Amino acid sequence: MPGLTILEVLVGISILLVGILSLMTFFPAILRANERAELRTIGGGLALMKIEELRRDDDLNDQLIESIRNLTAPTPAITFPHEPRLAYRFSGVTALYTAGITDPDDSRDDPGIARVIIQESPNFRANPSILDEYRFQ
Repeated sequence: MPGLTILEVLVGISILLVGILSLMTFFPAILRANERAELRTIGGGLALMKIEELRRDDDLNDQLIESIRNLTAPTPAITFPHEPRLAYRFSGVTALYTAGITDPDDSRDDPGIARVIIQESPNFRANPSILDEYRFQ
C-alpha cells in the first residue's frame, strides 16, 4: 500500500516539533552569548583607549598610575559617553579573580597592579556584570 497512515504522519510531525522546540530553547542563550561577546570586544578596545589616555596623562603627572596601583577597592563605575552599555573602573586589586583560588604562580590576583575594569553600565543593567579586567604598568 503506497500511502502513509494518519498515525505515521502524526509521529513524523511530533518528532519534527520536538526538534524545532529544542532548538528554540537554545536561541535566547545564543543571543545572550552573542551580546556578551560583542560587549567584551567593544570593551577591550575602550579599555586600551583608557590605558593609553592614562599613560599620556601620566607623562604630565607621574603620580596618576601610581595612585591607581595603590587603590584597595575599585573606583565607582563611569559610563563611556560613546558606548552607554559599558562602564569602566580603576583599581589596584582584582575585581575578577579570587585570591587563593588561582595558581600561586599566577599573577592575575596580585595587588598593587594598575587595572582598568570593564563592566556593563549600571544604566544598562540593574546588576551589571564585570566583562574583563586589563592590567597595565
